[in-house]
Amino acid sequence: MAYTVTTTKKTVFGDERVHHMTISADATTQTIATGMSVLESIAVAHKSATSGLAKWKINVGAEGTSIVGSIGVSACVNGDEYYVTVFGR
Repeated sequence: MAYTVTTTKKTVFGDERVHHMTISADATTQTIATGMSVLESIAVAHKSATSGLAKWKINVGAEGTSIVGSIGVSACVNGDEYYVTVFGR
């Protein structure tokens, strides 16, 4: 199973690229490719979540390996939904 990732907006803020995404969890863990070469930071807001225990790691895959430009997500519950803003280049 894979997460459903919808990029709703791509823009530039100063010298950084900014992507606004909606993410729906279909499994406990997932690595999300953002299309950026490196991530500087992310902002996560719950849209609908069964558990507040989700862990978000930037430039790391869900398994803990370095994957630059990706988000590693773990401890989600099937059906959880999040709004995510990604800052990077």
